[in-house]
This record gives sequence, structure tokens and C-alpha cells, in this order.
Amino acid sequence: MPASLKSPLTSLYKINLIHKREDILTLQARFTKWLLTVGRFLVIAVEMGVIAAFVYRYQLDAQIADLNSEIQHKVDFLKAMQGQEQEIRQVQYQLLQVKQLKAANPRFTQAVRGVAQITPKNITVSSISFALSLDSAQQNVMTVTGTSPTTVELASFMQHFKGSGSFKQTTLNSLSYDKELSFTISIVPNPKEADGQ
Repeated sequence: MPASLKSPLTSLYKINLIHKREDILTLQARFTKWLLTVGRFLVIAVEMGVIAAFVYRYQLDAQIADLNSEIQHKVDFLKAMQGQEQEIRQVQYQLLQVKQLKAANPRFTQAVRGVAQITPKNITVSSISFALSLDSAQQNVMTVTGTSPTTVELASFMQHFKGSGSFKQTTLNSLSYDKELSFTISIVPNPKEADGQ
């Protein structure tokens, strides 16, 4: 094309979009090239690490929620069993007291058998209690509470205690009448009988 026919705009600007390999790359061009090649793998690796951290956090949150739920179930179970635990502790305490009583004077069982053998058929024994003395100078006392239809039966019952030889002392502590005679008798077991059997 002749020079006179060329457009004035084409001769003014020359843009080279493809640079030659020999040209020295500027710092910005080198950073852009690194960013497009190696940098994208770095960004992908960081994103994968962040996603893995989030997944691990959600997994830990789920485990914590499960553990909290399990702990709450166990707390509820323990609260439900609290009354039974108190009853069990009370029974254990009573068993310990019986064991200590039996160890201190193992012949109280023979004394209870003796009371059962000499009790007439018409007399009802409602309770037998023991007062254990740890002091050797004092005596162990057994208290018998019950009902009798007549005073004659009660007198016979007390006479059986005195005549059996298993009991050292018999004392009538209380006597009341309401349809039947209610009585309380204190008995001291004979030490020779308690120790000898």
C-alpha cells in the first residue's frame, strides 16, 4: 500500500501483544506468570486445608453434642436412682449395726429364741429391741413390746422369763389397756447363759 493511503491512526500506535523471549520480563510480569502457574496450586491447597478444618470442627462439634447428651442421660439416671441409693445406704448402715451388735454379743439370737419359746400362744410380741452397752460394768438390755388378752397371761409370761434361767432380770416398764393389755418389758440376759452357749 502506498504511504499516502495509510490511515493516520495505524501509523501512530504499535502494540505488541506477544513479547519476544529475549525481552527481559519486568517484576510485575514475572509475578503474574508465577501467580498463574504455581500460585493457583497454592490457593487450592490453602482452600482444601480450610475446608478440612471446617469438616474437622463440625465433626468435633457432633462428638461434643453426643457426649453432652450421654452425660445428661447419665445425670438423669443418677437423679432417678438417688432415692434408691439412700435406701441402700440405710440398709447397709442397719446391716453394719446388726453385725456390730452380733460381734459384741453373739448370743442375742439365743435370747430371741428363748423369748419365742416361752411366749404363750395368746400373747403377741410386736417388737424386740436391744440396748447394747459398750461398758462392761453395765448390762445389755432387751426390750419386749406386745399385747396380752389378760393380766393372768401377762403374769404367766413374766414368770416364764424368771423361771427359764436364761434371763437375769425382768422388769415391767409400762402397761396400758385399750381392748387388750399393751405392755413393755425390759429383760437382762443372763451373762453365763449368753457366754456359755
